[in-house]
Order: sequence, then structure tokens, then C-alpha cells
Amino acid sequence: MLVPRLRAGRRLLVVSHGNTLRGLVMHLDRLSAEAMERVEIPSGVPLIVRFAPDLSVTEHEWLEMAAV
Repeated sequence: MLVPRLRAGRRLLVVSHGNTLRGLVMHLDRLSAEAMERVEIPSGVPLIVRFAPDLSVTEHEWLEMAAV
């Protein structure tokens, strides 16, 4: 469901629980389960992921939140 939208050039917002996001990050970054154990996913901080035309990940960054 995400891939057709990405191929169409659309921007997506994915919101989910930590474990689902961990699985998505593991898949996108092609990490092993062992490597994923060392990845910290902060709560409530957006992750921006950019893709190449072939949908490989070109970069990702955690969005810095301004102090309120």
C-alpha cells in the first residue's frame, strides 16, 4: 500500500507503535535482528526518510524538535 504511493511521488506520514516502527526501520535499513537491538527509536520524534527512484533509502534523519 505504501509502495504505489511512493512510486507516484507522494509524501507519506506513517504513525505507529514502537515495535512496528522498529520492523520498518529494520527493513528499510536492511539491518539484522542483532543490529536492530542496538538501534534507539525515540518516542514521539519524527523520522524523515528519503528514497531514490528505485525506492532504496538515500537518507534518513530524526527531526529535531524545538523546545516549547
